[in-house]
Amino acid sequence: MSEKRTNRVVLDSYAVLAYLEAEPEADMVTVALDQGDAWMTLVNLGEVLYIIERKRGKASADTIFLPISWRMTTRIVENAFTGFP
Repeated sequence: MSEKRTNRVVLDSYAVLAYLEAEPEADMVTVALDQGDAWMTLVNLGEVLYIIERKRGKASADTIFLPISWRMTTRIVENAFTGFP
C-alpha cells in the first residue's frame, strides 16, 4: 500500500509572527504554507496570540486567530511524541 506524502511543516511562534507582521522571513513561511501541510503546537499558538494581544490588544488577537487557523489549515499538535495521525 502506498502512502501519500505531503510536505509537513511544523511552525513555531517566531515563524507565524514573521508571517503576520510581513517580516523578511514571511516569504519562506508563505512558501512552506503553500507547498505543505502546516502544523503548530498549542503552546506556540498561545504564544502568538499572547504576543499579539500584548502589542495590539485583545481585539487584535481575537481577530487574528481565525485568519491564522484558516490560512494555515493548521493542525494543532498537543503531544509531539504521539507522531502524525
